[in-house]
Amino acid sequence: MKEQEILLQVPQNGEAVETVVDVIKPQSPPAPPETSLDQIVAQAEQNVQLAKRLIQAALKMTIEADWVDQGGKPYLTHAGAEKIARRFGVCWENVRCWKEWSEDEKGRFYIYTFTGKFYLKSGDSIEAVGTCSQRDKFFSLANGQPRPLSEIDETNIKKAAYSNLIVNGITHLLGLRSLSWDQLKEAGINVDKIAKVEFKEAPKQASEEMKRKKEEIWKMALELANGDEELAKNHIKLASTFKSKKDGKVVTVNSLDEINSDRWLNYTHHQLSTLLDKKINRKEGGKNDQPR
Repeated sequence: MKEQEILLQVPQNGEAVETVVDVIKPQSPPAPPETSLDQIVAQAEQNVQLAKRLIQAALKMTIEADWVDQGGKPYLTHAGAEKIARRFGVCWENVRCWKEWSEDEKGRFYIYTFTGKFYLKSGDSIEAVGTCSQRDKFFSLANGQPRPLSEIDETNIKKAAYSNLIVNGITHLLGLRSLSWDQLKEAGINVDKIAKVEFKEAPKQASEEMKRKKEEIWKMALELANGDEELAKNHIKLASTFKSKKDGKVVTVNSLDEINSDRWLNYTHHQLSTLLDKKINRKEGGKNDQPR
């Protein structure tokens, strides 16, 4: 079988360099019975080395802007995938799209799905799928809170599903899956310049235990202040004040609602409880000192 020569223009982080010629052999037919195990292993090892060279060549065609840090892992963008596809001669056809509905505890939502065939001139091909739903965090959340349906642009979800198809098809066909940060570094990519995709979590609701403890703190502060609310607030402010170990700054609050951690709440509760015990002991000591 005649070998095919594929001409690769491999840029270093976007800069053109000398043309590199690589020879990629068509996939060998199944080994005949007389083929030895050593020959099969040797061919497998050769294919592994070829795959490594292919990955490195592909990565060197990209720049930092072609990647995002998603969940702590490198993710190739649509633009980056198409850049690689052009250099390797990846083509796709028979792209189909449909919208379907599903339902969960939050109600009904829609999903867009794209499918298509991706192939190389050598004959290798795969069927790929790309999806995106109305529940996607990137579109459905704002500052950790669900967006109203009126603020979700359905065309953006459809475009995202198509982008996912392109990225999945190209990366699966060329074996560019489950890449590591070290592999990107070896290709000369500065991973520190890669943008991160982060989703803000919704503010945590105060637990029942925290609510109960805050109620106890308020009651103790009122008792220390003999029912004076303003003085009680001042007791809470003093009891919750502490010096930060990180920067040595004094941290304080103006209201009980600003105490937002269990550890801080327990500290304040302990301080007020100690003061209240001292006050009670003084009263009891005073009574015992009274002449009978």
